Amino acid sequence: MDTYDRCPLCFYKQYIKCLPSTGGCFDQFGTLCHNCLEKYAKGELAEYELSKEYKDNFDNIITGYFPFKLRDNYYKKGIEYFDNFNGFDDREILGVEEEYFFKIEDYNFRGKLDIECPSEIIDHKTKGRLHLLRLTKKHNKNDYIKMIDGRYIHFTDFVQQYIYCIPYKEKYGKYPKLLNLNMIRLNDWYTVEFNEDDFERSKKWLTNKITSIYNAKEFLRGENITEFWCSYICSQRYNCPYSDKYIDTQGASIYES
Repeated sequence: MDTYDRCPLCFYKQYIKCLPSTGGCFDQFGTLCHNCLEKYAKGELAEYELSKEYKDNFDNIITGYFPFKLRDNYYKKGIEYFDNFNGFDDREILGVEEEYFFKIEDYNFRGKLDIECPSEIIDHKTKGRLHLLRLTKKHNKNDYIKMIDGRYIHFTDFVQQYIYCIPYKEKYGKYPKLLNLNMIRLNDWYTVEFNEDDFERSKKWLTNKITSIYNAKEFLRGENITEFWCSYICSQRYNCPYSDKYIDTQGASIYES
């Protein structure tokens, strides 16, 4: 859904044409951080071992090219996070990277919950800043929800968390009270209280998005994406002429990095 929302053309190449996809440094950074936290949550690493695990595997896992000398920045952000890691504030961990299959209306879903706790779910993210300190006239207030610390975040940034409340309730008999985004690169936490209206809105948003995909007659390039996203983040950057990394049908690259 995130791919389609950002760029329908990328979605078309990735999930309809099923062209070979390409990861990159940003995906690999997320994989490394997830791996470290998964090992900790499963009791395979202690808190004091996380920084070493991160450092020892950084060059092995992150083989992609970081543009604009971002490699050092990402490396340091990871060190800062793991050096200050607090063990999820001693939360009791009930599940780690558990896979679930569930339905919303007639649609089948598969998902993995990073961390399950009593009355809470946690999802690790390596994105940049998503929050707002306040809303202004240019912001549609219906598009934002308020976190427990008073900051604001776009509603869609918590849709995935709300959807994961479905298998959580099926397993534990109740919805979680708190939904958390562990913002690794920011060394920050985003937390909202479970809200029934936002839960229903999330399901409606998702099913409407699926319906729009099935009804789509054409899949165009996203209106608000940047050249940076096309050339360094998009999983179809080698299959799309909008990217500097595009390789034509004869296998010749039109760009040298």
